[in-house]
Amino acid sequence: MKKVTSSDDLPLSKVVVEPNGHEKMSEVILDFAEPLLDECENEATERIAIAMAILVWNLSLFPEKDQDQELLKVCSEISGSDDAKQTAELLHHANLLLERKKKYYANNQRCIIKYELSGSGRSRRLDIVSTLLS
Repeated sequence: MKKVTSSDDLPLSKVVVEPNGHEKMSEVILDFAEPLLDECENEATERIAIAMAILVWNLSLFPEKDQDQELLKVCSEISGSDDAKQTAELLHHANLLLERKKKYYANNQRCIIKYELSGSGRSRRLDIVSTLLS
């Protein structure tokens, strides 16, 4: 909480911890990222999976007509524009997450503003700052 309220990079005037009537976004994102996390072999790959899930979550909030283009752009940048195979693999995972978002979390329109991940596996802790829009 101290990190968030003392941060210069977030123009927040009011921080609400676990607001009534809203799901904990850390739990939502861990559930959302589960298909990727199930494939992880170590802490480094878990970090990548969480980052990818949050990226796709936020991109899902774009107008639907822009989502495919933005996903392709981001996946290309992540993989390096000369590696078509890796871009296609990232795009495949991103599209699976996008469909998962539409199917299970369509009504949750909260944007992830900041996150911090520590530990891995059973000792994993994910802290998230998100908007309250729903």
